[in-house]
Amino acid sequence: MVIEQHLKETFIKTYTADENTHLLFLLPGQSLSPRVFWDYPTEEGSHAQWFLSQGIDVILFDPVGYGNSKSFYPYDRLGYAKQISEAVNSITKEYSVKTIFGFSTTTAPALIASQEYFNKVIIHSPVIRKDPKYFVPHGEVFDVSIDKLLQERINKISDKLTPKPNRVEGWREKIKSVLGKEEWSVPAKVVYDVGNFYPKCRILGFDPDKVPPIMCMYGQYDFEVSCGGLESFKEYFKDFKEVIIPNSTHFSMWENEYKITLQAVRDYVKGT
Repeated sequence: MVIEQHLKETFIKTYTADENTHLLFLLPGQSLSPRVFWDYPTEEGSHAQWFLSQGIDVILFDPVGYGNSKSFYPYDRLGYAKQISEAVNSITKEYSVKTIFGFSTTTAPALIASQEYFNKVIIHSPVIRKDPKYFVPHGEVFDVSIDKLLQERINKISDKLTPKPNRVEGWREKIKSVLGKEEWSVPAKVVYDVGNFYPKCRILGFDPDKVPPIMCMYGQYDFEVSCGGLESFKEYFKDFKEVIIPNSTHFSMWENEYKITLQAVRDYVKGT
């Protein structure tokens, strides 16, 4: 069963089956709804559908300003975590295992929210930044497009680190089929929170001692873990499971080894 609903200003899409007792709660990346990564179509169906077939219910969460949400205004990691909390408070089904998945810039919101409802955490390309050199002045709006993503993040960065591009054939069309558009915008404050929050507030927002067990995963050629953030993450979390996805970049869900990503997530969520 697939359920789509708005919760005040946010939006959630839920894949659920009565017999499933595990939950995977998926957050966005920098600017893209988690649906663009996990509703990504393959010959076997979407990634989210595959998780469902493996006994895992899936919630794809669009916070304010992302995807199908209703509102648009600035907020930081604490405001983000509050939105997650409101979403999980709407969940009525009981689960034996509840895992939250953060993706790079949503590392901190996932860690903060994990302290209340969840008992496992997965972070793809973890980033914790404290050095003021990462502070970025910004306006109110962060504008993005598929062309900008391709040129600025993929062609100029990710593809420079790999022996050759490894994206699934037709990946751009697959993304567009989920997005339904080629340009979008999100609140700039939450995008730059990853480098701006600590220099401004002098706190991280989460207590490492209260965070549940973590699996950290990233691509073999993942630029995000090489430019500041992974080492700080390891300073705060000494005991975690680490998975490196071979022949993959920051966008492992769109690449030919995506099954390794899916299987690693499934195995951690289900404890197999």
